[in-house]
Formats: sequence, structure tokens, C-alpha cells
Amino acid sequence: MEPTREIYGNIVGGEFVYLFMVVSLAILGWALYTRLRLWLQGRPENRFDDLPRRLRALLVQGLGQHTTLRERVPGLLHFLVYSGFLVLFIGTLMIAVQEDLGIVFLHGPFYLFYSLTLDVFGLLCFLGVAGLTYRRYVIRPAGLDNRLEDLVVLLWFLVVLGSGFLVEGMRIGATELRQHPDWALWSPVGAALALVFQGLGASEAQFLSWHRFWWWTHMVLTFGFLTYIGYSKLNHLVFSPLNLFFRKSRPKGALAPIANLDKALEGDEAALETVRFGAGKLADFTWKQLLDLDACTRCGRCQDHCPAWLSGKPLSPKFVILDLQRHMSATANAVLEGHPDPYGGVAMIGGVISEDVLWSCTTCRACEEHCPVGIEHVDTIIDMRRNLVLEQGRMPETAEAALRCLEQRGHPWRGTQETRTGWTEGLNIPRLADHPEAEYLFWVGCTGALVDRNIQVTKALARVLQAAGVSFAILGEEETCTGDPARRLGNEYLFQLLAQQNIDTLKRYGVRKIVTHCPHCFNTLKNEYPQFGGHFEVIHHSQLLARLVQEGKLKPAQASAAAVTFHDACYLGRHNDVYAEPRQVLQALPGLELREMNWNRQRGLCCGAGGGHAFMEVNIGRRVNHIRTEQALATGAQVVATACPFCMQMFEDGVRVKGAEDQVRVHDIAELLAQSLPDGGDKAP
Repeated sequence: MEPTREIYGNIVGGEFVYLFMVVSLAILGWALYTRLRLWLQGRPENRFDDLPRRLRALLVQGLGQHTTLRERVPGLLHFLVYSGFLVLFIGTLMIAVQEDLGIVFLHGPFYLFYSLTLDVFGLLCFLGVAGLTYRRYVIRPAGLDNRLEDLVVLLWFLVVLGSGFLVEGMRIGATELRQHPDWALWSPVGAALALVFQGLGASEAQFLSWHRFWWWTHMVLTFGFLTYIGYSKLNHLVFSPLNLFFRKSRPKGALAPIANLDKALEGDEAALETVRFGAGKLADFTWKQLLDLDACTRCGRCQDHCPAWLSGKPLSPKFVILDLQRHMSATANAVLEGHPDPYGGVAMIGGVISEDVLWSCTTCRACEEHCPVGIEHVDTIIDMRRNLVLEQGRMPETAEAALRCLEQRGHPWRGTQETRTGWTEGLNIPRLADHPEAEYLFWVGCTGALVDRNIQVTKALARVLQAAGVSFAILGEEETCTGDPARRLGNEYLFQLLAQQNIDTLKRYGVRKIVTHCPHCFNTLKNEYPQFGGHFEVIHHSQLLARLVQEGKLKPAQASAAAVTFHDACYLGRHNDVYAEPRQVLQALPGLELREMNWNRQRGLCCGAGGGHAFMEVNIGRRVNHIRTEQALATGAQVVATACPFCMQMFEDGVRVKGAEDQVRVHDIAELLAQSLPDGGDKAP
């Protein structure tokens, strides 16, 4: 006899399953439709561009669980649940295809393979849920906050899976254990349960009776579980893949511009009707930002890697999203009914999200890098900052002073006596106005030209480029800030003014290639200026130096026995995926030993200067740069290498505070390369 089984064998009234299914799906569908209506209250935004890339992201991040698996233990446990759930779902669909469409294929060797596959993946799913339960309630990681629904979901999962195995065990006990024991072996979990009950004296009639009971119990639990998806955290089964599909297609390091902002501020009535100065209420967010709120799974990975949270500040990226989600749910009925004051007088900024939370963000993107469902935390936080600055005129005093300096002097460094060209004295650095044929414009940046310690880096880089025969020139006094601090501090209008001024200057000179030392300038010129028509080939100095070394135009010769640890700047690494090139430069230096910090590359901890924090007083919690300095000192390296002027400042301060100036030096990779050249280069102090 060929191995197979009757789908509704021993079941009376099995057709009622379809009624359960219709009712369950209708309730689930209504819950999901309600959330969709809430998202559509947000501003429109095109997220249907570049469909091949979006489908690829869905496959890799969604089906492939790429980001989820970065955290080994919880990632593996989640993958067991996910893969088990997926295989069991597919197996159920196959039963429906055979029963409802009459396409018979569950027989013979394929049926045995089918039985084994479902048993194995069902067991793996059960073990995954059990492991997640143990982790949540016994290990209790700090990033997880436990709610009643967490326990309900986990227990319900276990009960559904357990009842499914009992159904199988009772069926095997009645139809296979004695009659076809060789078939039963292909369902090892079910067969084991059948043997247990047989050992307890169960008869065939009892197996049949228990089979009917557990079959109906399993059906009720399963469809109840399906219905519950729409009203619990399990809705991420639907929302998370959607969110991954709709991830932004613009570069990771680029913030979305406020369209028609200049016209609105000039009094254009048409622009005033459509422009929104950041987000002061939920409806000011885009529909995708509102989808973000529902996609959150509360896994806590964003919080675990957030420098603000780790340093004792009130910002948790996780709770920013969850607090906004609760606000959206609490006001849902009033919003959908069109109430004139749907938020009940509750201010989103101040009432739901505090200003201290918003100003604690360094925009390092660690939250987004580690979020397994593609939530865009930074855009949401910056939109609320924009509302504070542009509409409410509220910001920390030190941030306001930096913005005022930017507006008046074209740079954020109050009190500096340096000029844009003071560093060039004695170096024979050409101006672009005199040498428009230069291959590269060297964008020096405010910090590289105006801050004493970083002027040394700028000089070293210039000498290295000269040694390699690179054709470059500078703008000199015509250079002004790219506007990065203004944009990250929420003053989008000032940013756009500076950006347009710089773009006009660059176009006037016909600039095509730009090399810059500052990752913030690099990110802004490369990823954000194209939003305003500024399209240039922009390269960071680490990339150019690595290429020059590889091409043999720079030949490090002097051995260095120093052990070096490299710090990944957020705007170079997580914002632009430049991780290899700085290390290639360091590894080309003879005798240099590279020691990685425990937190490196994508997991690297922010230095604490991003998001405008280089110009702000930090009065809450510890300073982020002190924590990062401790991580660097733990490597035992004699040199901390950077590729960012802000990181340089943060580490210099951290080393000084830790009293390690005699043991550890801080250098840019350009300085280390200059010291290693045959003529000794520019000797840093």
C-alpha cells in the first residue's frame, strides 16, 4: 500500500474550518485596514521607485533574515521560529491545494518526505519559541521590556505547536503505529507521542477520540492565533516585510529635504499651504514614517547600540518609536472620525517625546544599522528637531550660538582666530581660481581649516597628496560650511542656503572631483547636494590614499612598531560603508600592528560629536567620547587612528580626561602615512 493519509479522516464537520478561516481573515483584514488608514493620514511620499532593489531588499532582509541573524543567539532563535512558521504555513497550503483543487500529490515517497519536513521544522519552531521564552524571562536582556502580550504570544505559539503535534500523534496512534510502523517513522515527533500514549494503555478507539478533540482544539487555537495577529505585536508578520520593501532608496546618509521651504519662508502662499516645517504632530510625518511605528518588534537592538542610551541619556530609539506608536493608537478613533482636535491637546513634542530626547541624538545611525525591520529613526528625530527650530524657535543655547555663527561667518566655530587659508603658509597650495585645471578640489572643511589640532592633519594630507603627484587645489576663502551642522541641528533653511551657495561656486568653476578629509563634508557633498542639483564625484581622503598606495604612488618605507587601533567614524562607516580603505592605509605601513576594538565597523560606537553635538554642551549622563576612549584604551594600542576631524577632537579630549596622554597618541591616518614616507613626511607632535 502506498504511503498517504486521508485529509479529514476521523473528522466530522471539517468543512466548518472554512467558516473559521473566513471569519478570522475578515477580522484580521479589518485590523490591518484600520492601521493602513492611519498611515495614510501622513504626508505622501513616493516609495515605489526602483522596484528591483526593493524586491531584493525584501528577499535578503525579510526572507533571508540578514540583519536579524547578526545577533547570533536571538537571531538564530528567531530564525528557527520564522523558518518553522513558514514551512508549516506552506505545508498547510499544500493540504488545501490537494483537498480543494483536487491536485493529489501527498502520497508515496513525497508524502513521507513531506511528513518528515513538517515534523522537523515544527520541532525547530517549538525549540525556537521555548528558547526565546527562556531568554526573555530567565536571562532578561536589558534591551527587552516585558509586557503581558509577550507572554501571551509565546505561550499561544507553544500551545498551537504542541496541539498540532498531539493531533499528529493521535492520528499515528490510530492509523499507523500498528498498521504501518514504517510510515510512522517519517513523523518522528508524532510517532514518539503515539508511543508514549500507547505505553499508557491507549486503545485505537481512544486514539480516535483524542484525535478528534485535539484536531478541533488545534483549529480553534490556530484561527484564534491568526485573528490575534492584527491586534498584537504579531502584526509585524505583515508590517515588517512591508517596511523592508519600502525602505528609502536615497543614500543612507542623506536626510530628506523640506520641499519648497525657501518659497514658504519668502511668503509664497501656495508653498505655505503645502510645506511643513518638520513634524509637530503625527500627520506631519510621511505615511512611511507612520508605518515605521507599527513595524517595530520591540527587539531592543536599536537601544542596545545607541550611544545616547549607553551613556545615560534619555534617548532610546526604541521608545521614541513605541511612544509615537502608542500616541497614534490612542488617537486613532478621533483621527479616523475627523475630529477637529484628534490629539486631545496633547503636544507630540514635549507631551509624548521630550526635547531632551530629541537633542540627545548624535545621528550615528547605529539604530537603523541594527534594526531588523528597516525603521528610519534618524529621519523621524530630525523632523521633530526641525519643528522645534523652524516653527517653535526652541533649541539649546549652544546649538543656537553655533547656528548663528554659521549664518554670520560661514562656519560653526565661535571664537576661532584662524582663516580658511592660514594653514597653507609655506606649503605652496594652489587656489582653484588660479588653477582651474586641477583634477581634484581639496575641500578642507571648517574644522580642517579653523581648529588647531586638525590643521596639522590638513597639512599632513596636503603633503601626502603632493608627494603622490596628485593635482589638487582649494577654494580658500570662497569655501564655506557645507551646512551639515545646520541640517542635523534642525535648521533646514540655513542648510539649503549654504548648500545652494556652495553648489553655485562649484559649478562656476566646473568642479567634477572633490576630495575631503571630513566624513561629514564627504557625506553632505556626495549624498545630499544632488538633492539640489549638485552632482560631483566625491571621495574621502581614506579612499584616495588607499588607491594611491595600491597604485604604488605612495610607498611607505619607515617601519613603525606602534600598535594602532582604528575608530570607524559614523559618517564614513555606517552612513557610507567605507570600512576597508582606512584599514588598507594602516596595514600598508611597515611594522604597524592593527588592533580592533570589540565594537568596530558596523558595530562601532559613535565618538559623540555627530548630530551637531560637536558644538553643544552635554549635561546629561556620561560623555560618549569617554566611553569610546575606554574601549580604545582596552586594546592596549599606543595610537588611536581616526579619519575624521570631529573624532580626532573627541579622542583627544577622552585621552586627556583618562590621563593617558603619556601612553596613547591620537593621529589621523594621513598623519601616520606622512610619517611613514621615505622623507619622514610631516612630523606630528
